Amino acid sequence: MSPFRYICAAILAFALFASAPAQAQQITCQQSVTVTPTTATDTLLVAAVNGTNIYVCDYEFSSNGTNNFYLEKAVGATCAGSKTQISNTWYTIVNLAKIAANAIYRGMNTGGGASLCLNTSASQTISVTVYYSQQ
Repeated sequence: MSPFRYICAAILAFALFASAPAQAQQITCQQSVTVTPTTATDTLLVAAVNGTNIYVCDYEFSSNGTNNFYLEKAVGATCAGSKTQISNTWYTIVNLAKIAANAIYRGMNTGGGASLCLNTSASQTISVTVYYSQQ
């Protein structure tokens, strides 16, 4: 085998291994917040901290009546600014509950410098706990 082939094989091997995708850092959630709003409103769950994201691992809820709710991100440190829905909408009935089962981040986050808020649509008591990491 000529030296040229060895050089080509070495360059090819280097290119294959050097361009391998980096493994993503696993984020686990060790913080939680619980709110129990009783009116149709936007409720602050986690305030924004400049330069950080809020990573949501899971959430759980229980409801004593008909209500709709979802998680949203809001510009700034309160829920008064521009808001964007980041979770699916839950339509609750009396005694409906969902239990959290995941401590690993799976993709829902606020993005940099945004607060995490809860939007509820009715004056029925609902208790929501969110498990998150802010970094």
